[in-house]
Amino acid sequence: MPKIILVNIESRNIQNNFSGYIIKENKTKSLILVDPGDYEIAARNIQMIEDVEGLSLRYIFSTHHHEKHNGQNEKFLARWPEVKIVAGSIKK
Repeated sequence: MPKIILVNIESRNIQNNFSGYIIKENKTKSLILVDPGDYEIAARNIQMIEDVEGLSLRYIFSTHHHEKHNGQNEKFLARWPEVKIVAGSIKK
């Protein structure tokens, strides 16, 4: 069974008190970002894990339409163009 480690991403400021998660799957050397929240904080954590542990961001899971959950996906795609985003339909 693969070892999965959760890394909590916390963003606490006046406008944003939110936690997202990074799932580290060591067998496939993959990272999965769940509800990324603040782009700068999440990207910094992802880059650090990639550099130190040799893992790569493979997926972003956006659990529902809300700025804290999927509002920054375009920025992640620009930096990691190979990442696959798993999300529901866009709310209109």
